[in-house]
Amino acid sequence: MGKLELLAAWAVNSVNFYQLTFGAPMDLERLALAAVDGGGGQAADGVLLVPATLADALPPGVPAGASRELLVAHEVAHQWWGHRYAGERDRWLSESLAEYSAMMFIEASLPRGRNLMERTLADYADEVAGRASFGSGNRIGRALAIDLARDRIGPISLGRRANTYDAPRASSTLLYKKGALVLHTLRSILHASTGTAETFVELLRELADRFRGKPLSTADFERLLTEISPGDWRWFFDQWIDGTELPEIEWSGKLLPAEGGGMRVRVTATQRGVSAGFRSLLPIEVVNAEGEVRYAIADLDVPEKSFEIEVDDDLRELAVAKRLRVLGVD
Repeated sequence: MGKLELLAAWAVNSVNFYQLTFGAPMDLERLALAAVDGGGGQAADGVLLVPATLADALPPGVPAGASRELLVAHEVAHQWWGHRYAGERDRWLSESLAEYSAMMFIEASLPRGRNLMERTLADYADEVAGRASFGSGNRIGRALAIDLARDRIGPISLGRRANTYDAPRASSTLLYKKGALVLHTLRSILHASTGTAETFVELLRELADRFRGKPLSTADFERLLTEISPGDWRWFFDQWIDGTELPEIEWSGKLLPAEGGGMRVRVTATQRGVSAGFRSLLPIEVVNAEGEVRYAIADLDVPEKSFEIEVDDDLRELAVAKRLRVLGVD
């Protein structure tokens, strides 16, 4: 298998994954792929442009690491999410949906995909928070720039206008990385609150079906989310799309006897670095001796709050946002 064939194989694998996950085939019968010079990728309807260097470092036929397949899968995902956002304030939907779809592909398709997903989430969180990590040198440079310009960088909804002079690529971090983290936060909240991982997938399927070939706005996304999971979601978009605050959340747990027998857990959570009323929905995860996981949602809307839930006597593990991660919890 040559270089171009290897890139094409990654693209075909992601096409198959998206068609199965989103329940919608690609609109086009053919997808052309070209290996080009440069370090980034691009996509248009029926066309993928990916860096030829993606396959250079490995012998033909050897699978690449997550970051390489992630780039190809991101460009393929644009065949579903396109670039048809309604306006500049909605640009994040195109790139964030494409990036997070690619992350879901990595999670489901690569060996040790779950670990690769966790590492990607951690790297993105470091970059968004302005923390240098062991990611690529480019990511460390962006993180440092964001740290220096933290108070002047705009929200995701500003799109490319969120950049500053000393952080000229901040919008890229927001549209690709923070947007993907926001979608993962939403996925985690929906999973914990509805008890099933399918709620978020249903949301993606409805988006792919209803807005195929049409402009998609943040208001459209919010309306569909409210339909799938009834309730007031405005706070979520106010904080994560139109806001810039990032909470720092810590928690502790204590096992106590319950009235009338049994056990209960008291979880105390604190959040710093955000204004009064900032709301974080935290998935509390309880694991029994058989490894079965049960979730509860803690609504943290003050600097410190305690929550109590009943647990089985065979409690093996307690965690907050471990398997279901949310922004602000490392």
